[in-house]
Amino acid sequence: MNKYLKGCLVLLGIGLVLIAGIVGWYYWWKASNQRKADTDRIRFSAVCDNLRIVTDKPTITLTGFDTVEINRLRFYLIRGGSVIQDTIVAQKLSPPYDFTNTQIPFEKFLKTDTVIVQTKGKHKLFYRISGFQYYADLHYGMMGYLGSYDCRFDNESLIINGKQNNSTLLKQNGLKENIVPR
Repeated sequence: MNKYLKGCLVLLGIGLVLIAGIVGWYYWWKASNQRKADTDRIRFSAVCDNLRIVTDKPTITLTGFDTVEINRLRFYLIRGGSVIQDTIVAQKLSPPYDFTNTQIPFEKFLKTDTVIVQTKGKHKLFYRISGFQYYADLHYGMMGYLGSYDCRFDNESLIINGKQNNSTLLKQNGLKENIVPR
């Protein structure tokens, strides 16, 4: 066999072995990185679960209401069976949509607190919101998990009038009786 051909085949073989080694290392690194992310998700979730104060302003969606019913919403912050704070928020419903988003207006409150939302109008409706939680949001980049996180408010796990909800207040699910403690 020609010694040039033999040399080219040896170089090609070395190149293929190097490429296979790099690809193998990359997949090993990716799997290792994912295992670390799974471990950190559990560890950081425990950290986020231990947060006691909600410092975000959770967003809620109001659906199925007329403009008059939600142009002024009253929010009550309930702790230990007593009203701690209440406030009125002006709202606008933009036609042609039949929904609007608003934020719970309290600067900070305990995760164990309850927020009651009262609509306006002839037939006032009440919504009891509880189950405030945080979750660990792991940070990812182009090459995978970066090893850091932050605690994010979980809008998808709120309990509204006793049922798990994704932070949507539907008109038909409102309570007609006044549930605000005296």
